[in-house]
Amino acid sequence: MVKPSSPETRGKGPSLMGNCVSRVAENLEVTPSLFNSIHPYIPSSSGFSNSLLNHPVHIRCPSTPMSLDSSSQSLAPMENRVNSKFFSKKGNDEGQIPVDIPSLEMETEVIQPACPYQMSESVNSLSANLRSPCKESSKATVHLGGLFQEEEQMLHRIVRLSGFGSEIRVTKFHMKIISWNTRGLGSKKKRRVVKDFLRSEKPDVVMFQETKKEECDRRFVGSVWTARNKDWAALPAFYGPNNSTLRKDFWVELSDIVGLASPRWCVGGDFNVIRRSSEKLGGSRLTPSMKDFDDFISDCELIDLPLRSASFTWLNMQVNPVCKRLDRFLYSNEWEQAFPQSIQGVLPRWTSDHWPIVLETNPFKWGPTPFRFENMWLQHPSFKENFGRWWREFQGNGWEGHKFMRKLQFVKAKLKVWNKASFGELKSIKEEILRYFEKLYTSPSGESWRVEGLDWSPISGESAFRLESPFTEEEIFKAIFQMDRDKAPGPDGFTIAVFQDCWEVIKEDLVKVFAEFHRSGIINQSTNASFIVLLPKKSMSRRISDFRPISLITSLYKIIAKVLAGRIRGVLHETIHSTQGAFVQGRQILDAVLIANEIVDEKRRSGEEGVVFKIDFEKAYDHVSWDFLDHVLEMKGFGSRWRKWMSGCLSSVSFAVLVNGNAKRWVKASRGLRQGDPLSPFLFTIVADVLSRMLLKAKERNVLEGFKVGRNRTRVSHLQFVDDTIFFSSSREEDMMTLKNVLLVFGHISGLKVNLDKSNIYGINIEQNHLSRLAEMLDCKASGWPILYLGLPLGGNPKTSGFWDPVIERISRRLDGWQKAYLSFGGRITLIQSCLTHMPCYFLSLFKIPASVAAKIERMQRDFLWSGVGEGKRDHLVNWDVVCKPKSRGGLGFGKISIRNVALLGKWLWRYPREGSALWHQVILSIYGSHSNGWDVNNIVRWSHRCPWKAIALVYQEFSKFTRFVVGNGDRIRFWDDLWWGEQPLGVQYPRLLSVVTDKNAPISSILGYTRPFSWNFTFRRNLSDSEIEYLEGLMRSFDRLHISSSVPDKRSWSLSPSGLFTVKSFFLTLSQYSESPPIFPTKFVWNAQVPFKVKSFVWLVAHKKVNTNDLLQLRRPYKALSPDICKLCMKHGETSRSPLPSLLFDDRVVAQIISISKDGLGFPKEHL
Repeated sequence: MVKPSSPETRGKGPSLMGNCVSRVAENLEVTPSLFNSIHPYIPSSSGFSNSLLNHPVHIRCPSTPMSLDSSSQSLAPMENRVNSKFFSKKGNDEGQIPVDIPSLEMETEVIQPACPYQMSESVNSLSANLRSPCKESSKATVHLGGLFQEEEQMLHRIVRLSGFGSEIRVTKFHMKIISWNTRGLGSKKKRRVVKDFLRSEKPDVVMFQETKKEECDRRFVGSVWTARNKDWAALPAFYGPNNSTLRKDFWVELSDIVGLASPRWCVGGDFNVIRRSSEKLGGSRLTPSMKDFDDFISDCELIDLPLRSASFTWLNMQVNPVCKRLDRFLYSNEWEQAFPQSIQGVLPRWTSDHWPIVLETNPFKWGPTPFRFENMWLQHPSFKENFGRWWREFQGNGWEGHKFMRKLQFVKAKLKVWNKASFGELKSIKEEILRYFEKLYTSPSGESWRVEGLDWSPISGESAFRLESPFTEEEIFKAIFQMDRDKAPGPDGFTIAVFQDCWEVIKEDLVKVFAEFHRSGIINQSTNASFIVLLPKKSMSRRISDFRPISLITSLYKIIAKVLAGRIRGVLHETIHSTQGAFVQGRQILDAVLIANEIVDEKRRSGEEGVVFKIDFEKAYDHVSWDFLDHVLEMKGFGSRWRKWMSGCLSSVSFAVLVNGNAKRWVKASRGLRQGDPLSPFLFTIVADVLSRMLLKAKERNVLEGFKVGRNRTRVSHLQFVDDTIFFSSSREEDMMTLKNVLLVFGHISGLKVNLDKSNIYGINIEQNHLSRLAEMLDCKASGWPILYLGLPLGGNPKTSGFWDPVIERISRRLDGWQKAYLSFGGRITLIQSCLTHMPCYFLSLFKIPASVAAKIERMQRDFLWSGVGEGKRDHLVNWDVVCKPKSRGGLGFGKISIRNVALLGKWLWRYPREGSALWHQVILSIYGSHSNGWDVNNIVRWSHRCPWKAIALVYQEFSKFTRFVVGNGDRIRFWDDLWWGEQPLGVQYPRLLSVVTDKNAPISSILGYTRPFSWNFTFRRNLSDSEIEYLEGLMRSFDRLHISSSVPDKRSWSLSPSGLFTVKSFFLTLSQYSESPPIFPTKFVWNAQVPFKVKSFVWLVAHKKVNTNDLLQLRRPYKALSPDICKLCMKHGETSRSPLPSLLFDDRVVAQIISISKDGLGFPKEHL
């Protein structure tokens, strides 16, 4: 019998109550008193009383017989007591309980100690450590029905702590662990449900939380679990505190237990806290409790396995659902090594508001398996009726036992047929998938539609002619070598690498193919065949619609489509409206996000009412009507030859769906664009542009208003990025009805129907009741701010840390993925440089990062660099500021997050004067006004901290230091204030002249004119003095080499780049430089050497004299220092940073010899000679 702690002391913290005693050593006898004396995890008051405590547990060892007194005292109970119970089958010897679990094979080697009866000091300290109480009341129970523990958590724990060393080798086996917060097990009905559940799942280990039982004896356990082989084991199962103030103590105590436990460690239960915002339905801000939980997992180096088959484990069971992932298993890297195929999933919920979670160590089954009756068949409504009919159908003769077995065989055959009919088989699944895609790509019969009265903005005749010009060898060559050589091949099986490497062999025939296509426009069916592979859109994809169909096309068609895509890309800017941001030269994805954030913020500040409507197209690419596409191409000015080519590319499409790598029969398509075809994005953009034209027509007729922003009242009604569309409208019901009708008509004629169930409406300055009415009118959902638009927040506050939670979570998830690999120092450097430093860049390109968030990201990078994973805590050998320096300055080139942020934001200031016709430029100009220089936007932004442009404007001061102007006609460059002649503005070079001019903003052309001789039209407030005249004459003489061209516009130049064009890299490197001292680090010697990267990284540490030599270890980690302190190279002196190895690498004579035999000195500065 195992009893829980008394009600007064129950629930005092996470604790272990028992250990796994199994068939590991044949002849060692241990009594329960030994458990209580030597193993602090087993308090007698909480467990081995009555039937179990009064009987010895026998593990026989002839060399060390022992029998200890059972008078030892139990440990003080702790909060959140974990009752870990491992049940064992009762043996034949009365009064003994031999632990015999046949499901595990173990090889054992017992090492006898010198003093077998002496209890080590570590046990006493462990016992004292575990007596410290915490402050939360709850209870968890663990039951095992098959062997769980391995060496460190079982005999290794018991015997070694008592003075017996032990080494146990365990063969890997399959184990299924279930953890479930049952919310009480007092009800017989509920226990019956739990028993049925466990009977169907057949677990090896069961963990219960919140049983709400005073006693959990064998009778109670038998009422919920009928497994025959049961015994107690030390397996931590936790029920975390609900009170956030108590969680810190909970993590501290739990960390202590993890630190004392064996390296092969697994813990599970209901932690009552989520780790990431995505673990709550609808998201959650990053709370301190979440951060503490994440820190606990990181500090203890535990692996948090992804949850399969579900996203959440708890539901509040209310009308407004709240779902969270509160339950999980965590385990160490050593567990991962022992069970590398472990998976964590969710099981069906039979009771409680928690779903049971399961950890399976080897869930994969290979090869044919014998027939097994599935208990889930019993739940099918027709099973019992069918079973009775099959049983009666069989008629046999002979011995009754033989007849009975033949009857079972007969029923087994019927069951197999019935199972396939009721639950499906692979063949029928393939057929169903094929039927789904056959229907998806089949155009419904009906009339084709034409649209009149729209402003189509057709391409020019010159562009249409250029599109249909003959294909050239150079054009084909360029298209082939722009393609990824390693992409998956299509039905022909050839990758592009073959065409790239064998270009000289195939080019002549390939040119002939293009000439034939140019003439006929025909692509045969074998060339245009494609395989469809299904890629999941989300982590738990169950239905076919949850998969994205990607087409693997033949290599020849891919080349043809790539050439055609290159041509159409060059003309899209003529015909696609400015609200579409995808696949048009000069437009970027962030343009739409900037516009959306600015106009939403402007609307909020103005107090005007408005709504934002974000829609989702249903199977957008797959539903495009080919007839409608041809009509749109005609209306947009594309020639007949081009339209014939497009028809040839679409009409000959056939596909086969790959299921488990096998292709099912070929099917012809009659609508849709293939994802994976280089032409598809551009053709879809042309179709989607019709929606923009229809909305523009509605605005012209004043039936749809949109948002009017800024002093110019710039109107924005919608934004598009491929199929991602968002609308901005007034809150009038008439406008909403107009928008709905436009979408319905567009969906009918184009095939692009809106999935209103996945669409959402958001209100600005309007009441919730009115927003709900509008949502009901549109048949969509009403939601709140902020929202996610193109992967970035819309309507959020960038100054808050919660705004940046997706960035922190993404980095944290990536680090979790690397926890399974033991990386070298050089490997960690590479991962930080190539991955971690670039992951926040999408956010950093638009929003200014708070200093606290930047520090947190850098701390994650720093901890990963120096600690790695699975190595324990390590010293941070080099200061982080030094690490972030460029390599030429002795750093690793990581760079500071805040500096990278400034460099990325500077790109907007460069683009602004160069993209005057862009929609984002017009919106920013309307809201903030123009700068006095005529090039930039007003950089004084005093209002809302939510708008992105305020952060961008703050970069102007640093940005302007590195810009200068190139004179064309002189109309836009200010003569006195802009930097265009010399190293400083003329107003700075000639301050006395500037002080007397009347117009300090006068352009160059108004003073000098456009041609020589210059007009010298200076306007001064008074007559100049003699000295001022000398200054003016000197200024005029300096213009002897100045050339002004009236036909060439003025340009802005970037002084940090030889090309004069802005680059983020040049701005970032300039901001990162440290000019106080010249570079003295041997960069080329360290980083350009032809040696493995791990050697380079070690030499880098040596160069900084930061290698953990013995003298440094004496200061930092004395227990790791060498004793005696002798250098292993010279065997004379103590090991220091000036020992032979570091000294040889940078000895003057060695360096001089290296330089003498090298061509460039390997980058050693002269100071080293």
